[in-house]
Amino acid sequence: MDSNPIPKIETINTTGSGDATVGGMAYALSQGYSINDSIKYSMACGMSNAKIETNGIIDLSTVNSLLDQIKVKKVCD
Repeated sequence: MDSNPIPKIETINTTGSGDATVGGMAYALSQGYSINDSIKYSMACGMSNAKIETNGIIDLSTVNSLLDQIKVKKVCD
């Protein structure tokens, strides 16, 4: 597996990225996504927020483009 499970992005403003991550997780779980897909969706939301100058904004096209680039690794049994 790739040693870097998260793609590199140009970070513009991280304010609100944690909230976007939590919101992404809540949304994904409420929609019945698997745990792996929920983790990927939440990370993509936080990363999308970091790519935008305005606080607390995500771009769904960015989220969708990041989903396939994010890999979830199992770290323990």
